[in-house]
Amino acid sequence: VGATSVRPRSAEELIRMLEFGRTRRATAATDVNGGSSRSHAVCRLDFVGSDGGPMGSLLLIDCAGTERSHDSMYHDAQRRKESAEINQSLYALKSCIRAANARR
Repeated sequence: VGATSVRPRSAEELIRMLEFGRTRRATAATDVNGGSSRSHAVCRLDFVGSDGGPMGSLLLIDCAGTERSHDSMYHDAQRRKESAEINQSLYALKSCIRAANARR
């Protein structure tokens, strides 16, 4: 949700774009981690050569975290629901990555 594709023209512009992405990241304190990721973020950097041809890609992924069931046994209903949704989306992300690798 909210994916965009941009082409920075300078290192400074790239840093601004990465910083903007960081501001969209959702975090919350949990019993185990004071700044647990509560959202996923994906950043793909494509590199091109001086001839404009593709050289490679770097994929950066920040996955939302959930605690082990033992660590989250005292969470309220909302946090347990959030954890279940995160686990479902992690499974979907895994499926997407496997499908993308299978096409290569």
